[in-house]
Amino acid sequence: QPVEIQIDLGGVERSSSAAIALLLDWVAQAGRAGIELRFAHWPEALRRIAIFSNVDGLLGLETDRHG
Repeated sequence: QPVEIQIDLGGVERSSSAAIALLLDWVAQAGRAGIELRFAHWPEALRRIAIFSNVDGLLGLETDRHG
């Protein structure tokens, strides 16, 4: 069974495409190590950038539409 780690994004105050790129890199690195990352409490601005960039599925937003 893979290890799962949840990261709380609730304290994120600034959102950008660079932040999305960082989260994607974390997901990729964790996946290579057999770890599944889950992100909770998405700030709305960061959520919008992920959806607009069409990477919401890669970041688990398709199962976490409410934060």
